[in-house]
Amino acid sequence: MRKLLLGVARLLLLGAASGLLPAALRAEESVAYFNIPVDVAPDVAQPLAKDGPVRVVLEAVDPERLVALLARRGGVARADGRVELLLGAYRPADFTGERDWLAPSFFVDYEDAPVPELVGQLRASHRSPQPSDIVRFVADVVQGSYDRGIDVASRVARDRRGDCTEFAVLTTALARAAGLPARVVLGVALNTHEGRIEAYGHAWSEIAVQGSWQVADAALVPIAGSIRYLPLGVLENEGPGYVMGVAQLMPGWVKRISILPAQM
Repeated sequence: MRKLLLGVARLLLLGAASGLLPAALRAEESVAYFNIPVDVAPDVAQPLAKDGPVRVVLEAVDPERLVALLARRGGVARADGRVELLLGAYRPADFTGERDWLAPSFFVDYEDAPVPELVGQLRASHRSPQPSDIVRFVADVVQGSYDRGIDVASRVARDRRGDCTEFAVLTTALARAAGLPARVVLGVALNTHEGRIEAYGHAWSEIAVQGSWQVADAALVPIAGSIRYLPLGVLENEGPGYVMGVAQLMPGWVKRISILPAQM
């Protein structure tokens, strides 16, 4: 039954890739995951300060949907149809419901082989793994690849390759197995690379330590210190329909980002 459900999920993903989702979701494998064009005002300092204010203007396929996602963060619809937002220090993804972020699920199936084997390897080096330990472990065992869809944690543990969604779900699975609440988050990442600011749709994990959610991003370990994150939402649907849950949160409706001076 589980194999059948996974097959259905794969068909949903293939359908999305063939046109059911916005075109920005159908990025070519040869480019970074969901690249988003960026325009930078001449007087914006580069690289971006780690926690300093950054004013972004997002051009969206569906501005109303994006405003709804960002309303609690101060996102404002502009007269030109774009959405403006001031980014500061990282603020966890918005989630107002009740949820057990320690429990296994169809998507975060950390009780299914071979995830327990990886848990054992992690604990062999770290008796009580902390988020940084888990991130480094996942970064070491998973190879970056753009030829995967959106795999459940046990598939990632078996194949050990994937893009940011695979890094995120395995990080979340290992954190929960270690007794740390964790969840998969999707949104936008900003990074300064070779003197220019880049943006892309991205997935990462948030892990709670003493009640405080923090970023755990194994996919971007080499550039972790320079990333600015804008969460669009938590992947709440971790059941057999998780692919469509991902589709609803994917930042594919963000077509372009303009970065303006923080003070205008």
